[in-house]
Amino acid sequence: MKDLENKKSFTETVEAWHKTAVLLKALKLQEAEMRVEICEHLLEDREVGTHTFAYDDFDLKAVKKVSMSLLQDELTDLISQFSDEERECISYTPKLSNTLYTTCLISFTVSVTTRSPLMAFRFY
Repeated sequence: MKDLENKKSFTETVEAWHKTAVLLKALKLQEAEMRVEICEHLLEDREVGTHTFAYDDFDLKAVKKVSMSLLQDELTDLISQFSDEERECISYTPKLSNTLYTTCLISFTVSVTTRSPLMAFRFY
């Protein structure tokens, strides 16, 4: 009888968690949409940078950024056209694409055997 009560209690907990998780996901989406709307309004005529606003009892901080994504070949071509002074203004930070990296891991598996047929190495 106790096992049945524990199972029922556990099932109720899982169901309650699921309802809460669905609600939380919806609220996070709603909050993100509101944040975008607020930032668009506050930053409409502002320069790039961090801006702080006082609104009623709230202190709001919004950041206006400019970012670009370029293919490596495009970046190389563009930078070669810049002067030395223009190149100094560029901050380039390489970023690993997990999706592409994982794909490369899957498609690039190499086995190397040493003198001993029992010893093999796998490179990822």
